[in-house]
Formats: sequence, C-alpha cells, structure tokens
Amino acid sequence: MSGEDLNMSRITKRDRDVLEFIKKYMHKNGYTPTIREIGEGVGLYSTASVYMHFRNLCEAGYITQVSDGKGCRYQVKGMRYVDDGH
Repeated sequence: MSGEDLNMSRITKRDRDVLEFIKKYMHKNGYTPTIREIGEGVGLYSTASVYMHFRNLCEAGYITQVSDGKGCRYQVKGMRYVDDGH
C-alpha cells in the first residue's frame, strides 16, 4: 500500500467528496474555490462544516495552505492553478 493510499484511508467519504469537488472546480476554472463555493458544491451549508473537512484534507496532506499576503489561499497536491486574483 502506497503512502497516498494510507492517507486516503484516513479521510472520510465527505472529505473525498470535498477534495474531488475542489479538483473539478480547479480544472474547470483555473483557480481554487472559496469555502462557501465548496459547501454549495457538496451540499454543506455551514462554512464551519466545510472548514472541518478542509482541515482534515490539510492534515492528511492533500491540501497545503499558502501564505502569500493576499489572504488565505491553498494548493491541492499535484495540481496547479492560475492566480488571477480570486
């Protein structure tokens, strides 16, 4: 079992749903979605709930928060995005 498989077993189905939504959003739009957009995309309407899943993905190594002086940004492991000010 690879390291990525081990990490995938540490996250919930809802965490995986959030991760897949983020990846699809990034592929379509070229930048990362907001917490609110993630919630709308996966049917979670509490931003606190979305953030909990976001933190789970950070802890499992799928998402990295980036401090760039423009606010809270993040990167998804293995993906790139265009920074157009979003």
